Amino acid sequence: MPRLDPKLVCHTLNVESEAKPVVQSRRNYHPNDEMQIKQEIEKLLASGFIKPIKHPTWLANIVLVKKKNGQVRVCIDFRDLNKACPKDEFPLPNMDILIDSTSGQGMLSFMDVMPFGLKNAGATYQRAMTAIFHDMMGREVEDYVNHLVVKSKTRGEHWSTLRKVLSRCRLYNMRMNPKKCSFGVSSGKFLGFIVHRRGIDVDPDKVKVIASTTPPSSQKELKSFLGKLSYIRRFIPGLAAMIKVFTPLLKKGTRFIWNDKCKEAYDMV
Repeated sequence: MPRLDPKLVCHTLNVESEAKPVVQSRRNYHPNDEMQIKQEIEKLLASGFIKPIKHPTWLANIVLVKKKNGQVRVCIDFRDLNKACPKDEFPLPNMDILIDSTSGQGMLSFMDVMPFGLKNAGATYQRAMTAIFHDMMGREVEDYVNHLVVKSKTRGEHWSTLRKVLSRCRLYNMRMNPKKCSFGVSSGKFLGFIVHRRGIDVDPDKVKVIASTTPPSSQKELKSFLGKLSYIRRFIPGLAAMIKVFTPLLKKGTRFIWNDKCKEAYDMV
């Protein structure tokens, strides 16, 4: 991120020595899409997030992704570059512990650090957040990659803590995305759940997605369904026993047969 001290944390690609640079064939875009791409590039150039280069050895196309609010996100197809980079094993926090620790608070503030899509970006962000907020984590703040939550039992305590967090951000030149921030609220979304003073609730949007899912007809669809269920496993007693019948279908090379036992387990969930 611009102006964040590289001595604190710096994202490196660590491209494997035997990897050959990939220049992707140029894609054509609709004129309306080209206008949005141009606007985004100009914004990124002005903010210092990107800079021109004359002789690129790696070249990746732009991909437009529609957001939930109808706006378009300009992304880069970094798949070829990401394949050439080894995984950064910096450990991420346990999501269940973070969610439990965030619930039951009287006042919350949610902040979102601007993301990027290179491999290991999550580990780089977590390393940065750990370095900046190491003395506050687990007590006054909780963070997971680029999601930061300030928590307090009372209003007065919250403003004092929030001032401390924002001062720390200013000290390290860390930027937040204002469109994804909310300050001094009694509840909010965090890691796919709604946390508040009384505890934890499932995000209704995620419930709708799971409820509208049709029975899987392939191993890929089954894995997708089980991935969605993993988000709400804490709210379904005995879930592991219910879905045990699906285990044989996940084995490589196994023929996918959706029998009556599978249907019964699916309906129970």
